[in-house]
Amino acid sequence: MGGKIPRPLWLEVIRKWLQGYSRDEIVRDTSIGAGTVSGIIKQCRQDDAEFDLLRGVAVELRDRGMRVEDFAPLLRLKSLLKEKEVLLEISENDNLFTEYKKFEAIIISLEVLCFKHDMPMDQFFERVRDQSSLADNLGISIGALPSYLAQLKRNIENQKEEIHRLQLETENEVQRKGATMNLLREYQADMPIYRSKMNELDKVTKERDSCQRELKHVRQLYQQKVWKQKEE
Repeated sequence: MGGKIPRPLWLEVIRKWLQGYSRDEIVRDTSIGAGTVSGIIKQCRQDDAEFDLLRGVAVELRDRGMRVEDFAPLLRLKSLLKEKEVLLEISENDNLFTEYKKFEAIIISLEVLCFKHDMPMDQFFERVRDQSSLADNLGISIGALPSYLAQLKRNIENQKEEIHRLQLETENEVQRKGATMNLLREYQADMPIYRSKMNELDKVTKERDSCQRELKHVRQLYQQKVWKQKEE
């Protein structure tokens, strides 16, 4: 095969070599001559002293049933933690393995914490997400959430006390009005008897007045008779 090797083929050879493929397997898969494959590998060794070390890591991972791609989430996690300024007490000189071990220690600590509180870890993270979402909706930081909830609880207690006070006032007013209504109902119930007694009293009063007038008239007649007798 003559001429310059196309870059896609060059990269394919390197990728397969780092993934642990043998030279013969690369020749078979890429249809490139064995000498060309060996030349590419030799050139990479000259350009990168750790080229064979990377291949050794890839082979070891493959033998353990792992891939280099499996470490991609760890790298993304590292970038995320750095971006969010999460304090893991990791210095800039620590390598990825050291960072992984320290982060693993945090996960184990969380596991112990959840075990002591009889809480599955997925439920723990779900609560963290819920609290974070609540803080976002309230427009406050998650660190200020406990004090906010404490103040909210105090406000609720104050409102409960105010409601209780209003309930007592309402009950007292109802009782007072209830007593007044009872008196009114008693008055209405006694009204017919009262009216009957008033009618009887009015009748007796009229009879008395009539008797008094009659008596007065009789007295006048008697006096007139007496005066006439004296004159005679």
